[in-house]
Amino acid sequence: MAVSLDPRTYFLVDRLSKLVALVLVVVFLEGAAGSLGPLLGVLGVVIGIATVYIEVDEEEPVED
Repeated sequence: MAVSLDPRTYFLVDRLSKLVALVLVVVFLEGAAGSLGPLLGVLGVVIGIATVYIEVDEEEPVED
C-alpha cells in the first residue's frame, strides 16, 4: 500500500520528519533520555527515512 501526496504536502511532511528525526538522534547522542536513548535513536532513524516510501503525485492539475 503506497501513500501518495501532492508535491507541496510531501515537502512539508519530509522536512518535518527530518526535523523530528534529528531532534531524536541528538537526544540519543547527548544522553539526555537516559535508558530510553537507544530507543529514541533508532526511532529517529526510522522516522528520518520514512518519507522514502511516500510517492509524490506528478500529475498536473486539470484546468477547466
